[in-house]
Amino acid sequence: LTWNGSIFGLANRLVGSVESSHTDFTRPGAANFPGESVPLVGFDRGTYGILTTQLQTATIDSVAINLEDRLRITDTFALVGGLRYNPFSLDRNSIDANGVVKSGFPYSTSWQPVTGRIGYTWEALPGTTFYSQYATASDISADSIFLLSPTQNLTLSDSRSYETGVKQLLWNGRAEWTFSAFDIERNNVYSAQAGQQLNLAGKVKSQGIEIAAAVRPTPESRLWSNVAYVRARYADYDLAGGGSFSGNTPPNIPALIVNGGGSYRFLNPGWWPVELGF
Repeated sequence: LTWNGSIFGLANRLVGSVESSHTDFTRPGAANFPGESVPLVGFDRGTYGILTTQLQTATIDSVAINLEDRLRITDTFALVGGLRYNPFSLDRNSIDANGVVKSGFPYSTSWQPVTGRIGYTWEALPGTTFYSQYATASDISADSIFLLSPTQNLTLSDSRSYETGVKQLLWNGRAEWTFSAFDIERNNVYSAQAGQQLNLAGKVKSQGIEIAAAVRPTPESRLWSNVAYVRARYADYDLAGGGSFSGNTPPNIPALIVNGGGSYRFLNPGWWPVELGF
């Protein structure tokens, strides 16, 4: 729902939305992990035998209410803000190979996070806009909630981010480029350790910059590319038995990310609005 009006004579746009989602996830897994010792050479391959499975399920129900507002202070400067109220619940169950519910299951938990953002846009010159924003967010931080035992405390991660940048339109709007710098901090992040185990890793901090550009050589075609550098590291990640991972880069996070592509959109009246891209 969008409402265009004014506040104290200043142009204002208010946007509200309601969304709902239901996730029903079923995960069959191996229940038997037989051990076997074989010589280094000349071994008989053999077989493990019949696979025995167990069952894990998770259901997430979510409702979110969003409000966003843009207030034009001048023709070129605007304040932008938003709020998100997102109550949701998680229900888990785990059943062994004999169909018996495991100890501690089923269990349910719920959260009611409130997050938001505030920022500005400033068109300093025609086609050149500067922007900055501060935002917060929250989510289930465990990559695989199925690795968490019912006795482990499943907590939401909370994040905050700062971002600032500039965007410019060129060539009568047919070309554009954007530069942005960001600083993100996530609290209560889970990290895999010892295979089938998740530990609460404290914080992950990320700083980086990104440059993106796009151009339309013809009205039908578009070429685009972006390059980002990210420095991510753990913070406050101390192990119970001593030692610390603080200062180390989390796994599977590249320092340099490069993307590029192009597309062609058929504009002839005889064609459907089809766009091919790579």
